[in-house]
Amino acid sequence: MSSPTSRTLQKMRDEGWTSQVVERWNPHARRRIDLFSVIDVIGINETETIGVQATTLSGRTTRLKKILECKEALLWQAAENRRLELWCWRKLKNRWRCHRTEFSVDHTQHKLVVANIDRGLMDERTGRRKQAKKNGDH
Repeated sequence: MSSPTSRTLQKMRDEGWTSQVVERWNPHARRRIDLFSVIDVIGINETETIGVQATTLSGRTTRLKKILECKEALLWQAAENRRLELWCWRKLKNRWRCHRTEFSVDHTQHKLVVANIDRGLMDERTGRRKQAKKNGDH
């Protein structure tokens, strides 16, 4: 079974990012340590850097709270040409689906806020966005 981090690394590479896992294992504490407490994988391209927290869909609430409360996450997102996203994975009909949450900085309150939630409308096989169903379509 693949981990959320390994699926994220592969998806980022498929999307054209040069990516690297940046979380590390602390054998004394017997737990994984994320970069700046919230980043598992970093991706770079010619114009921007993305930091991704990878988890399962069931871990979304915990990770979302952790990111929103983290001062390092705010510093990361506040810089130009850097993004922070939460990627939550779930298996649906024998396919892994990625739900992506983007963040932005509320400069009036100087805090991190949720900017956009992708409800997994991306077809993992083709890499194209699925069309949302209209009322009455099933």
